[in-house]
Amino acid sequence: MWISEIVKHTKGKWLQQNADAIISDFVIDTRKIKVPQQALFVAINAVRNGHDFIADAYKKGIRTFLVSDIIDIKLYPGANFIEVAHTVQALQQIAQQHRLSFDLPVIG
Repeated sequence: MWISEIVKHTKGKWLQQNADAIISDFVIDTRKIKVPQQALFVAINAVRNGHDFIADAYKKGIRTFLVSDIIDIKLYPGANFIEVAHTVQALQQIAQQHRLSFDLPVIG
């Protein structure tokens, strides 16, 4: 899925736009980054605030972020930042759009 499609499907707002690229991996845990060039880091506010791990994800090569908190984007040159009201809800919207791209029955 292209970054621009993610912005469209989540009704997100570009905070900083570097380049459009294909996203094939969604990351919520910086310890589980596989292909950082094709990853979207989703900063989820839960027991821990995912926004606290943006710097770590950036250091590990991720350049596309989905956020809901205020971020000092100047600290992350060359990165894409998409702002949404709720990152979990946005992730669900992305999953729904992906599922709709297939003509298969949904089971379960």
